[in-house]
Amino acid sequence: MELLDVIIIGGGPAGSTCAGILKKHGLSVLILDKAKFPRRKICAGWVTPEVFKILSIPPEKYGACYTLQPISEFIVWDSNHNAHPVDFRKIVSYGIIREEFDAYLLQKSGADLRENCRADKIEFYNDRVVINNSFSARIVVGAGGHFCPAAKVLGNNFRDDFTVAALESETELDAEKIQRTVPYPGAPEIIYLDDLDGYAWYFSKGTYLNIGIGSLSRKNIKPLLDQFLHTLGKNNRLPEDLKGRLNPFKGHFYKIYPGNTPNITADRALLIGDSAGLAANVSGEGIRPAIISAILAAETIVNAEGDYSLQSLNAYRDKISGIFGKPEPYAKRQPASPLIRFIFNNYLLGTKRGRKYLIRKYFLQLGRKDLISAIK
Repeated sequence: MELLDVIIIGGGPAGSTCAGILKKHGLSVLILDKAKFPRRKICAGWVTPEVFKILSIPPEKYGACYTLQPISEFIVWDSNHNAHPVDFRKIVSYGIIREEFDAYLLQKSGADLRENCRADKIEFYNDRVVINNSFSARIVVGAGGHFCPAAKVLGNNFRDDFTVAALESETELDAEKIQRTVPYPGAPEIIYLDDLDGYAWYFSKGTYLNIGIGSLSRKNIKPLLDQFLHTLGKNNRLPEDLKGRLNPFKGHFYKIYPGNTPNITADRALLIGDSAGLAANVSGEGIRPAIISAILAAETIVNAEGDYSLQSLNAYRDKISGIFGKPEPYAKRQPASPLIRFIFNNYLLGTKRGRKYLIRKYFLQLGRKDLISAIK
């Protein structure tokens, strides 16, 4: 059995980014993924220009071959379901199709890939990690999403008060249908739930329409979706003829940071992206944290020079805390109080300045240049 330097479980943005960097530093890397690429991946799918900058990908080059929806405006619904444009007068984000984006990053990495391969068995030894009795490496990187097998081996809890459930549908339509149905083409519409436990969205990316909802109230996610679809119908966003054409809604889970942060380091193991529970708290954004954590993990592995002990790899944990904030001790999530809901509805959703602040700070993280400078 060949002994590799690194095995990465998961070929999404985190895994492929980490693999590409390690490969450039001369390490032998293998990605294992349970799917076959390009694989369908449902996601609201907007990324900021900073992500393209970090990855050294010119947006115009990517957009020449793949779906890339420039976003200069968000639409925020207030508590009475009135829609308010928040115009930034410049491109502040891009809509992408994850099936295309992930396959592109994976190819760009140049890493070896074993598809249709689940990491069913992970065993740790003094000098290596062995997966499925077939693959071995000096260190394993978990990048397989919320239910990543490496996260399970590290003893992490997959369901707690800070785990979000999401249901999403993405459907390709003809241009005429988009023009007739979508009042703000190319602008994500954000609708916060009444209890502030999550939000829903309605977003066209070129000829694709993406509709979804995410909430910390996981047991109520299906009724919440039904209620949201009813609201879309009442607000002329979802006529009956279109509703019947939507692709089935698919579900997935992710943790928001830093609530009850999981173990992200162990002897010969690191977790990145959603495996590490790094999605942004208010917006749920996962792609930028995935990319940043992948870069930090690759940097840690290279600097470790073969010493993959917990003590050595904790440098990665410290870097994550330095950029995203220190993890909180175990806590039970408290529902938003009536006062918090009043302030949120009246001074954030209810005012032009508040809506712009909400999108700027939490969805775009504009002004957070430390996220980029810290990984240079």
